[in-house]
Amino acid sequence: MGAWNGTPIPAQADVSTRTSAPSIRPDSNGASGDPSDLAPPVPGSPGYLEYTSTAVNYVGNSHWLSILGKIPDLKDIVKEFAQKRGAEDVMDNSMPGMPDLLSGTNPKIDRKEILNAIPSRSVVDTLFAEFFINTDSEIMLVHPPTFRKEYVQFWEDPSSMPIMWIGQLFAFMCLAIQYQQFSPVEARRLQLANSDPERLIGSFHAKTAQCLCLGGYTDGPPYTVETLLLHLFAKVLRANNTGTNNSCWALWGLIIRIALRTGYHRDGSHFPTISPFQAEMRRRVWAMIVQWDMFLALQLALPRMIVSSQCDTADPCNLTEDDLNSNMLELPPARPPSAKTNAQFHVDKNRLIEVIAEVADMSSSLRPPPYTEIWRLDGLLNNIYESIAPIWQPDPLPADATRASVGVRTIFLATLYLRAQIVLHQRYMVVGRTIPQYARSRKIGIEAALTLLQHQWTLYLETQVGGPLCRHGWKFLTLLNSDFLFATAILCAELAQDLTSSVSLSDTKSEGDRIFHSLSSAYIVWLHSNDADSTRAVKTIVAALREFLGKAQTAGFGITRAGPQLSSTGKHGEPRQPEAIADPFFGLGQRSEPVPGTVYHGIANFPI
Repeated sequence: MGAWNGTPIPAQADVSTRTSAPSIRPDSNGASGDPSDLAPPVPGSPGYLEYTSTAVNYVGNSHWLSILGKIPDLKDIVKEFAQKRGAEDVMDNSMPGMPDLLSGTNPKIDRKEILNAIPSRSVVDTLFAEFFINTDSEIMLVHPPTFRKEYVQFWEDPSSMPIMWIGQLFAFMCLAIQYQQFSPVEARRLQLANSDPERLIGSFHAKTAQCLCLGGYTDGPPYTVETLLLHLFAKVLRANNTGTNNSCWALWGLIIRIALRTGYHRDGSHFPTISPFQAEMRRRVWAMIVQWDMFLALQLALPRMIVSSQCDTADPCNLTEDDLNSNMLELPPARPPSAKTNAQFHVDKNRLIEVIAEVADMSSSLRPPPYTEIWRLDGLLNNIYESIAPIWQPDPLPADATRASVGVRTIFLATLYLRAQIVLHQRYMVVGRTIPQYARSRKIGIEAALTLLQHQWTLYLETQVGGPLCRHGWKFLTLLNSDFLFATAILCAELAQDLTSSVSLSDTKSEGDRIFHSLSSAYIVWLHSNDADSTRAVKTIVAALREFLGKAQTAGFGITRAGPQLSSTGKHGEPRQPEAIADPFFGLGQRSEPVPGTVYHGIANFPI
């Protein structure tokens, strides 16, 4: 059985019209999943440990590498990945021009040298505009009207602003150049044609770190946590291991401790020295910290660092940046829930993350949970998601509109939800093949993984050159790659069971075909991402899929070309009416060409 012949067999257009995987609940029949009649809890996997001469790396059981490492046919490919990644980590940590706060490579520098490194105002103005054009999530870290006033004040008198604020300015410029490099508009990429962008990125990143050191970041003066977060965002964009690496994880631990030391985890209303404006901005910053704690923990399948029971910072108010000013004596009344402000989106997103945190904690717990607890969280996860997802669907276009409408926020909420579903039910997926009591958990995991890869395929089409999301495609790749890798690994593990299992399930072949076609679509996406600059993870997944799909094709999978068809049942198993189901492709279907006129709504959910 040789490697796959390389013929792309994409998932077919006959797919479910549901944004999320179907919600499958246990019914009164124990054989279908009634928790009261179940066998003892199932222990989880210990995870995966890479031990090489250059590095030792551990990832939890819900990491794609841990899953692929348990598939016999892919062990050699995973082992090669571990060896090469260890060598690359050493090279990455010694990259010239990219000093790190933890590496000891920040030369001593004074304020005068820092100021001399700032480009001319015309250049900084351009980068400043570029920064705020690309995303509006930074208004959760900085208040744009206040920052603009400080920006004008800085140019009038550079000595008037603290060094930590200047570090924030360097972080803005660093991110802006990184954003520019992914712009599909050539003129925008050439705005800094006289300079080497990589050199500037490295220089501005270094200056941010130097400002943090010069300003005494361990003491936490004003602007410290915000500057550290922006510094981390720039580092994550440059990381060469699927959006994160060891130094990002270590830096995150430092940021959490400084945020705790400066009291961001306690609501500002407790402290008279904190103004209402400062308290509200600290709530926004803490909301982003909570999101990134979960984001980075999921990336590596490691325990999150924030202990929720030790925090009481309130949610940000439903206010726009124009509702706030630094001199206000009290906050204005919050806007109604129907007002879709950036702050309200992050509040709703954190409601979902609060449940996902419980799921992640349970997944990393060494004590197997009762199966009833799995279904309690399953119900809570579904209820929260179903209560917030419709709110952030894009507004309908006029009846005569010819352009489709896709909500990027909806995609990100769905991705969070789907990954949480898989993590919650993952430990029961293998035993669910042979023990009927766990069959529904297995079904939920498979359907969620299939839906995730459908989203990957949609985003792949729409981020091609000329597509509506071309300009922002790199953000999807940076922030969602680990989710798509995870879904790919889950389905590889399922197909591996189909290839080796002696158990005959009535729907094994049709289910295996669905998985095969879904992985074929994923292979196309990963293959197109596999170039000289791609991450080691992408190269590994391409090699793994080529090997694995070849074996599956030889075994007869994929011949029917049936394509993935998700269940169209309702959340309690009842038949679902077609008009009541949301379209996972958001009305776009599966096309070979993107639609240039499509309207996309907002990217405020991007952490960066």
